[in-house]
Amino acid sequence: FITAVEEGINLDSLIILGDRRMDITLRRIANAIVFHTDPQKLVEADRIIALKLKARVPELAQWEEKFIRQKRELSNEDMALF
Repeated sequence: FITAVEEGINLDSLIILGDRRMDITLRRIANAIVFHTDPQKLVEADRIIALKLKARVPELAQWEEKFIRQKRELSNEDMALF
């Protein structure tokens, strides 16, 4: 999956996960996280993807720095950006 996301980013593609009903996907994700995921690998993968996204979209790093300085929670308007 990570490789697919990275290649999609390299091709400036929009990635849509829509191969099955959402309840099935969420159940499978929860099962995988609880029973089959090494937490350290998950955190490392997230860190790598975040770094690559920030390198491609500098505004993300600026936005993150702003929120870290302000030490505040995301608002509904902030979440709508995603």
